[in-house]
Amino acid sequence: MNFDKYKHTDAVKECLKIPRSPNSCDRDICFANKMGFASSDGKVDKNEFKNHLENNNQIDTELKNQILDSCAEGDLDKFGTEDICDVKKLKLCVDLQVFSLCKNWDTDGPCAGVQELAEECAELYS
Repeated sequence: MNFDKYKHTDAVKECLKIPRSPNSCDRDICFANKMGFASSDGKVDKNEFKNHLENNNQIDTELKNQILDSCAEGDLDKFGTEDICDVKKLKLCVDLQVFSLCKNWDTDGPCAGVQELAEECAELYS
């Protein structure tokens, strides 16, 4: 998985300025909105998310298909309570697919790059 095209862009920097809060969706909505698959009020456009995912050649096919089946085509309501925004439910769904498929963080196969991505995220979000 490679999110290099989002690194250090002004849009991402803007989203990183939003304070993290477990009860707020503002930061997640900002990222999804900047990537083009969510509205500013947090509604997910599943067709745009699907297009976004299908056009990402950095994600392994097996992982991509699992995310498409479970998250883009699946019911996001099972990934959170009614008061959680759709974007956060989508994020939880994607995270669950990655971690269910990537039990070992290898340097090749569907989990290639996950360890590096986790390390980069830890730096960005800490």
